[in-house]
Amino acid sequence: MPVVAGWRSRRRLVRCGRAPAVVFVTADDSQAVAAFDIGAVDYLLKPLRADRLSASLVRVIEAGAAARARQVRTPKTM
Repeated sequence: MPVVAGWRSRRRLVRCGRAPAVVFVTADDSQAVAAFDIGAVDYLLKPLRADRLSASLVRVIEAGAAARARQVRTPKTM
């Protein structure tokens, strides 16, 4: 990202509350662990391969489903 680094953007999104799923796309594989440490759903290397992109999109969908499941409130017992 030319103006704000992806890392900084992700941290800002998390501070805003319900952050969207983030997939980092880069040619530099040295930061993959750091990406997952700040909550990335996936980390794709350039040049992108169609099969990896498809698998990443599945992870995003699954992460969204898991997040929604965690938000389901259980009824209070009386």
